[in-house]
Amino acid sequence: MTVDAMVLEIQKTKTIYGLLDQNGKCGSGSCEGCKCSTGIKKISLPVDSLSEPKIGELVEIHNSGAGLLHFALIILLPLLVLVITQFIPALMNLSIRTDTLNLISLLSGALTFAITSLLVRALRKKDAVQVVRK
Repeated sequence: MTVDAMVLEIQKTKTIYGLLDQNGKCGSGSCEGCKCSTGIKKISLPVDSLSEPKIGELVEIHNSGAGLLHFALIILLPLLVLVITQFIPALMNLSIRTDTLNLISLLSGALTFAITSLLVRALRKKDAVQVVRK
C-alpha cells in the first residue's frame, strides 16, 4: 500500500507526516495542499536517518502489507500444532492417557505461540514502513 504524505514536523525520535488524498490535498478543503495542519490525518513514524526529510517535503509512504501473514503465523500456526499433537499419537496407535495428551498439546501450542511471536517481532523490523521522496 502506498500513501502520499507531507512532512509536517520532525522531532528527535519521530517524524510526523500529514496524509494526503489522491489530489495531493489534506482533505479539509480549507487550504491549498497541506500548509496548515488542521483537519489533516497524521501519522508518526521513527526518524529515518538515511532519507533526512525536510518540513514541507512531499513523500510516499510504502507499507509492505505483511500484517495478514503475521496474523496467520501468530494465530494459525499454534492452532495447527495443537491439532497435530492431538492426532499424531492416535495415528501411531500410542497408548497415552488423555490428560497427558491434552497437557502435551497445550504446552506445544503455547511454545509454538511464543516462538512465532518472537519470529513476527523480528520480521516486523525487517518489513518496516519505507518513506520515499517524490
